[in-house]
Amino acid sequence: MDAVGARLEARIGDRVLVREQCLTSGYLSGQSACVHFGRGNATVVDELTVRWPDGTVTVQRDVPADRLMYVTHPTVTSPPVRGAVEASAPVGG
Repeated sequence: MDAVGARLEARIGDRVLVREQCLTSGYLSGQSACVHFGRGNATVVDELTVRWPDGTVTVQRDVPADRLMYVTHPTVTSPPVRGAVEASAPVGG
């Protein structure tokens, strides 16, 4: 599942960055299932909130920057897809 319709909010200091998971952006086009936040010089995201399409809300605090994260809905019990990167893996490292 790609969590299409999920709304993600990253709070970094006094800024809140918002992204929505959407796999299309126009006629006959698509985009990556990855959601990216530009965090500037911040080394940590103070709070990452995911508002899932079914209304469930999950919050993670003090998320290290420069990471790829695989976030799953709280009710999903199956393991991440093969090749998914754990939250502790640095980008480009």
